[in-house]
Amino acid sequence: MKTSPRRGFTLIELLVVIAIIAVLIGLLLPAVQSAREAARRAQCVNNLKQLGLAMHNYMDSNQSTPPTGIPMGLPGNVQGGFSTLARMLPFLEQTPIYNAMNFSVGERWGPGDSFASGAFLCPSGANDCSAGGEYSAINASAIGNQITSFLCPSDTELGTQQKLYLNREGKLIGRFSYPTNVGVNPFTSSATSGALNGPGYFPNYLQHQSNVSHAVATKLKADSPVSIARFTDGTTNTVCFSEWARGSGIDLAASKPGLPMVYTSTATAAQFAGNIDNDLLQARACEASVTRNWSWKGDWWISAQSSTYSHTQTPNRKSCYYSDTAQEQAQAVTVIAASSYHPGGVNAAFMDGSVKFIKSTINGKTWGALATPAGGEVVSADSY
Repeated sequence: MKTSPRRGFTLIELLVVIAIIAVLIGLLLPAVQSAREAARRAQCVNNLKQLGLAMHNYMDSNQSTPPTGIPMGLPGNVQGGFSTLARMLPFLEQTPIYNAMNFSVGERWGPGDSFASGAFLCPSGANDCSAGGEYSAINASAIGNQITSFLCPSDTELGTQQKLYLNREGKLIGRFSYPTNVGVNPFTSSATSGALNGPGYFPNYLQHQSNVSHAVATKLKADSPVSIARFTDGTTNTVCFSEWARGSGIDLAASKPGLPMVYTSTATAAQFAGNIDNDLLQARACEASVTRNWSWKGDWWISAQSSTYSHTQTPNRKSCYYSDTAQEQAQAVTVIAASSYHPGGVNAAFMDGSVKFIKSTINGKTWGALATPAGGEVVSADSY
């Protein structure tokens, strides 16, 4: 009886099939990753739209924008007070967290704490501890909340997240991805005000600085409050929020370099006085900086001191603090840039409630024009 020969794959055929499958997987994976990023970016856009909607609801109720912060004149609390995000919570369906905040004290710091010591409530040897101060202990029930709509899903950085220690128990500090626009750099430009620079952290803090003239401080103080009438450039041409890549924690040596890090700029305001391109020069000085300053960008959504960015630096470039102490402590006068893990640029929420994608290659002067509500610039939509 004749039997048919067994049929099967030869070794060469098997290797060819495996190679074809490997090629198909190689083609499929980037498409899957791209689809996932598109979904994450869509969620990020939705988060910013919610902030824009909350902004308009706030303005309808208060006839002005929420301030970037209000220093309350309390001991140890000249840095800025509660942030824009904190004041918008009732309009983001987060009223319980808002009600947990005690506005009779500051959101952070307080008597007995200082920038110099940085050790209040921190147990010995805790490398994830934040110098929160006793005001943060009072507001701890609000500070520890992580609000999902404040986080860009494309940024998965957690790192050595800061903790607030109460009774030796560490409580994670709420993080966020969406800082408030405070304009371009006041020490290097005549266009000083961002969309939300009302009775806030920026103009009030500058009055404490010896290197700011009384005339400049008075002008900035006169910018408040901010009503819709102030946006003479048009709400469609003024950014109120963007995003940034969050830092990995407070351990500088172990933290990622690049976008999440804040560096020390070696530049001072005096170097750029009177130069028409001084913002650009400051941005270049930041790009050349290599000294790490701090790595907790994106912590403390409750605090005005650490929740703002400027348009001095174009998106997805280094962020910097000034190197001289008098300027360093004022968050609003730093070169903290918008940044993201979205390929090619960042999302930005405009005062009309729209969200647009801003390319990293945007011209520096166009980016600066989008920061100010009444600079008189003409900005075409195809320029960003």
